Amino acid sequence: MRLIINSGKQTIGTDGKLKLFLPADIQVEEFNIISTQIPMSFYNINTTVGNTILVNSTEYTIQPKNYTILSLRNEINTLLTALGISIIYDLGAFKYTFSRSSSFTINFRNLGKICGFLNNTLYSSTSNILISPNVCDFTNGLRNLYIKSNIGENEVYENSTQAGETLYCILLENYVFGEIVNFKNLYNKNLNNEINKNLLKYIEFYITDDNSNLINFNGLSYVLEFYIKTKDDLRFLKEMKLINNEDNKHPFDLLDI
Repeated sequence: MRLIINSGKQTIGTDGKLKLFLPADIQVEEFNIISTQIPMSFYNINTTVGNTILVNSTEYTIQPKNYTILSLRNEINTLLTALGISIIYDLGAFKYTFSRSSSFTINFRNLGKICGFLNNTLYSSTSNILISPNVCDFTNGLRNLYIKSNIGENEVYENSTQAGETLYCILLENYVFGEIVNFKNLYNKNLNNEINKNLLKYIEFYITDDNSNLINFNGLSYVLEFYIKTKDDLRFLKEMKLINNEDNKHPFDLLDI
């Protein structure tokens, strides 16, 4: 049977995590993701990855947002105006330059990579200037999206927010903020050989970044379409509607059986 899960209909789980309860005594024999529709609504600077920096041992918070190189420069300039620190961007070198009338230190914490520095490393100005040693990398752990599941070859993961077998990796280089990532399983990879032969209590899906952080979609919903085969599809569907029921609504829609 083909089912569609809409994250906007679920009552259990988080933005990047979907949970579908299964009838306890019906074994899943085959499983396959067919397609996805995922909004590019997540931020490259967010509270999950980290959005604070230390300047002269004082913490400053950068508002969660999807920043460009120039908009982040403007945000930091505004943030550090009182300290007399200014930042410019070298378009040719793809680097930031920080300057001040006196010496200063900065620890970019987990925002080092996006600003062209190492993460969680203390930097000191030289002659009151600090130039990023590397190019600014605004992917910040978001080069790819990973669709994971508790369906694994070796074990079924219990109550995990990050672990799980990676089902598919979606390259994001051709998408921009605000677009919809449409993924189709062109290779028709079937996961029947990777399903744990024990009876599953539920199927969980996790959508993560390159660093295994769950994605925060900022309130927008996404859709997963998948194929599932059991020993008794009709009874499976009937019982699954009952155990996933919430005010007569289900987090899934049946396409065919």
